[in-house]
Amino acid sequence: MPVLRFILLVIWLPSAGLSQDIQIRGTDEPVVSVPLDPNRSWPDTSVDLTTAGKVLAVYKLTAGKPSPVPVAGKYRTSGNRLLFEPLYPLGEGLSFQVIYVRGADTVTAEFSIPRCTAPETSPPVITDIFPRADTLPRNVCFFHVRFATPMEANVQAYQKVHIEDPSGKRLENIWRQRSYWLDGQKVLVLMIHPGRLKRGINFEIPFEPGQAYTLIVEPGLKNVQGLPAREPVEKTFVIRADDFDSPEILYEAFRLPKVHTLLPVELQFSEGMDHASIIDGVSITDMQGRPVEGRFRRPINDNRYAFIPTKAWQPGTYEVTFTKVVCDFSNNRLNRLFEIRDLKDIEKDDIPVTWTFTPEE
Repeated sequence: MPVLRFILLVIWLPSAGLSQDIQIRGTDEPVVSVPLDPNRSWPDTSVDLTTAGKVLAVYKLTAGKPSPVPVAGKYRTSGNRLLFEPLYPLGEGLSFQVIYVRGADTVTAEFSIPRCTAPETSPPVITDIFPRADTLPRNVCFFHVRFATPMEANVQAYQKVHIEDPSGKRLENIWRQRSYWLDGQKVLVLMIHPGRLKRGINFEIPFEPGQAYTLIVEPGLKNVQGLPAREPVEKTFVIRADDFDSPEILYEAFRLPKVHTLLPVELQFSEGMDHASIIDGVSITDMQGRPVEGRFRRPINDNRYAFIPTKAWQPGTYEVTFTKVVCDFSNNRLNRLFEIRDLKDIEKDDIPVTWTFTPEE
């Protein structure tokens, strides 16, 4: 996996009389830590959200006033300290307040994440390559490269990405000769030429099961300021048998958020899903049919995705819509396979796939 690098720094602004109990370290996803209360028992790793939230919480500041809803995050212990980590990047230019309840005392601290003041000096940085899995089906259809900042919408970006076989030989004519950009031009979509994937066409599938291949993103792709990436990034993967099955939505494994929080709703699938198809093809609306603003957190694995709202969940019912583009690594969709034998199967794309939920009290 590519090494993650960040360019934003956290500015820590301690409030008057603040001791060194509160420590804030990190970048746009800072880790806040405080000493553990020696008079109570704490688990060794993860900590219950409700219990820990009464001791340590982080709030966004607007016009100097803290939001009524704390920042969504997770808690754990390390040594003799309680740690809070946000579930998503907090965003440059924003300020936050830390509240730490220490016995009968309440201690606060404030920190800010500055805006990037010199984007013209910062080259593009790759934060992820999808699929994240190390083993992929022989008929894998898409790869995606995620950048930290918006890039030029270069339709020939595929020319800067190639795949090498186990001997180091480059696979020729591997890509469909057009690149697409999603998520504010941060995600490069690369599609293997369909003629190499569908059976019965004279092209050959370029992969062999059991063999390891390496995807290489060469330097040179430019961001919106025109600055090129300086370093290559690689991902090695092993090929397994073809996938000719449609994915399933595992509704029973979904995790619901709590009302009045920014906790995510977590979606589970039977297999690894195409990253771009999730961020572009899954949407959430409220009871009035209004889109819920938010983002999908960087997935831990390819078959579980967490959507984090920009504003806290409200009481009531929400609807999740899975559009026809939602698919697995091999472009098998929820209602039909990538390879079809009857053109009428395309009509299955119009079958609605939705799920409703109510945030927990």
